[in-house]
Order: sequence, then structure tokens, then C-alpha cells
Amino acid sequence: MSAPGAREQRGQSRAHGPIRGPAPAGSGEACRKPAMARGGSVPVGMPGAGTLPEEAFGAALAGLPGMTPRLLRMLLSSASPRAAWDRLGSGRVSRQHARLVGAVRRTDVDRCWQAVVSAGASVKLLGAEGYPSCLGSDPEAPAVLFSTSEDIGWICARPRVAVVGTRSATHYGRSVAFELGGELAARGVVVISGLARGVDCAAHDGAVGRCVDEPSRGPSGAGCGAPPLGVAGGGVDVVYPASSAQVWSSVVQLGAVISEAPPGAPPNPWRFPQRNRIIAAMSHVVVVVESHEVGGALRTVECAMQRGVSVMAVPGSVRSPASAGANALLSEGCAPVRDVSDILVALDLAGAGRAISCSQARGQPDSLHQQISASRATPAAEGGGHHERSPEGGHGGPGGDVSGLDASVLSCLGWEPLALDAVVESCGAKVGSVAAALDRLERRGLVRGIGGWWQRDGRR
Repeated sequence: MSAPGAREQRGQSRAHGPIRGPAPAGSGEACRKPAMARGGSVPVGMPGAGTLPEEAFGAALAGLPGMTPRLLRMLLSSASPRAAWDRLGSGRVSRQHARLVGAVRRTDVDRCWQAVVSAGASVKLLGAEGYPSCLGSDPEAPAVLFSTSEDIGWICARPRVAVVGTRSATHYGRSVAFELGGELAARGVVVISGLARGVDCAAHDGAVGRCVDEPSRGPSGAGCGAPPLGVAGGGVDVVYPASSAQVWSSVVQLGAVISEAPPGAPPNPWRFPQRNRIIAAMSHVVVVVESHEVGGALRTVECAMQRGVSVMAVPGSVRSPASAGANALLSEGCAPVRDVSDILVALDLAGAGRAISCSQARGQPDSLHQQISASRATPAAEGGGHHERSPEGGHGGPGGDVSGLDASVLSCLGWEPLALDAVVESCGAKVGSVAAALDRLERRGLVRGIGGWWQRDGRR
């Protein structure tokens, strides 16, 4: 649901970075319940709560401090957003949900909804009309999805390819991504990326570039090929990084940007690995153009493999660190991408229900996961700029003592995989702090993270 004229406002506001003005929904300020209405005993905004749609309560739940994707799915798996909100507000909830009671009582749903509408965002609930079916069938589908477009049904009606890679892409990587993005879009393929600097933006730049001189724009894609799709780490109204502003604006105008984070939510480091599962779940094929030995692109690959999604890679120089990860995928049996025709063949196979696997093609289903996990145990730079890692992460070696929050997080982990949300609930700490601790422990070789799941490293 979105306000009339929101698309026109979005096309103008996204070009200059995060939206300014009144505090957006994800910031918490816009949703904070004011003291009392004048001359009455009811908080301002509450009288209208009875007329608010279910999407308003879903958006408010998604923006609660401490809310995680897994916890939100649990809350809404057995109750409507309004019912879940009322249950939390009553305080009659299980211990694992008790920490949300105070936040619910301090939050004004009506003010939250006004902030969402002001941001020009549309809200889709899992299982409800308008939610993209190709994402809704995923076991980790977001319970609440935000979009810059009211209509995103076109996404699942077309073939979809994610083009991912390093932020510190070389000229070779950017030019290949640009070319593939443009040729895929021209052939009616939805190009998906995380809108990150480097490979992601280059692919989307190519996809929207063919529309510059075309009079027909918008999700219909008429005259422009297929519309593009961006998956944001923060709110759909928070342009990140700032260098992506122009491409981001074009993607909003021609296609859509989606996110499970509410409008105004900052691009916290812990959100990016969560976002990568959405990219993989939405795609028929994932193409890695350039990737270092460690990086977000390989996390997307892991998520794709878990879902049986085809993974392909663009060959690079053996002397280029930027291609080390992509070349490793090729050595494991992933299909190479020489030009767009290779991807189109993979799409035909995906349409027939045949995924192009990597390590499975060589009879080694776990070897690539082991290689990626082993490579993460040592620090590897993505070459400047923002990493999908917490800035709090240290650089300690595999030995030494573990103390503070790191020790607490390690004690919460066992030898069986746990989701990030479960670790957060067990430790009772903030999501960002736990994610940073896991990152530090992983770099020391004490834990392993695969596809958003964490466990102690069995080798130690």
C-alpha cells in the first residue's frame, strides 16, 4: 500500500542519498508514542488504530528495536500482524518475546504508518495478495516486505538473474558486469543486485542504460527490456552507498527496490548477509563476475546452493585477487560465463527445473562450502570502502583468550548450526553487537558461518 503520487516523489528524492526531514519509520523517533492528547487520556494517533490496515501493524513490528527476520516470521506464522501486536502489548507472551513488550507499548502504530506512507513505500505481507510468489515460497521469506513500487508482480513473471561481485571491482569486472546487465535486460531478463558499489552497480547501470533515450519507462519495461530489481540492505528510502545514488534512482523509476527493513532503517552491517538470502531466493541464476576469496558475493553463492539455484562465474586472471573467488568457483565445477548466451542457456535449464550446480557436478557437495569457510578464517580485504562486516571486528589470530561479549557469544554456540536470530536471543545482546562478535570469532577460526547459520568450528 502506498500514497497516491508516491512514485513521482520517489523518483525525485532518491537521487541525493537518505531522505531528510521528519524522522523515518526505521529511526524509532517517528513511531515513538507522544505523551497525551490535549484534553484526553488517550495517546495521540491511537483513535485511528482501529482503521489501520494489517500492513501498518506489520511495518511497525518490523521496525521494533531488536526485531530480527526470524523472530518476525515466528510472530506472524500463527497470528495476523494486528493480533501479534495486541498480544505483545498485553504482555502475555513467552520469555523470548518479552523484550519486545516495552517497545510495543512505546510505539504509536499510526505515526509509524504515516512515516511509511510519507516515504512512498509499499508494504507486502507474506501470503497476502501482491507479495511476490517467487520469494514467498522460500523457507526464509521475509514476513514483511517493503518496496518502492506498489506493483511488484512483474518480478516473478520474468526470468531473473542476480549479478553479484566485489565492491572493489577492476575495470575488467565493471565492464563485464555492465555488458551482461545490458544484454540480459534487453532480452527480457530481470537483473537483480544489492546495489552495492562495484559489480552490482555496474550491472544495473548496464540494465538501465538502454532506457536513457527511450520514451517508455516503468515496470512494464516497454522499449527498455526487463525492469531492474534492487535488494537493499537498509530501508528502501536510504540510498547506500551515496555513490550509488544515480543508479539507485534509475532502478526505482524503471523497476523497484525492495527490502525487509522498514523505511529509514540504516544499512547496519548485520543486515547485508540477511539481504543476500533474498537475492538468491529471487533468482533463477546467480552470476559472480568478480569476487575476492572472502566477500558478500560468496555468501550469496552459499544461499543459492542451499536453494538449488544455478551458480555461474566469469573467469578472471589468475594474477588478479579480485577474481580469486570467482576462479575458485570455476575450479569447483561452476559453469563459466563467456558471454550472455551462456547465461541464457542456464536460464533455459532452470526453467526446466535443472539447476547448474557447482561442486555437485564433481560429486563433492560440501567441498565448496568447506573452502569458503576455511578462507573466511583468515582476514582478506575487499579493497577499501564498506565491507559487509561490522566495523567493530578485530584482527586477532586463531589463538589467545576470548573475553567479554565474544566469550558470551561463543558459549551460546554449539556444534550444531544456529541462525543469527537464535544466537541473539540466547545471548540477550543487541543484533549488531552479536554480529560483530561472530565476525571476530570467525576471523580467529573459532566459529563458522554458512548462509546465515553459525556454529563452532569443528576443526578447533
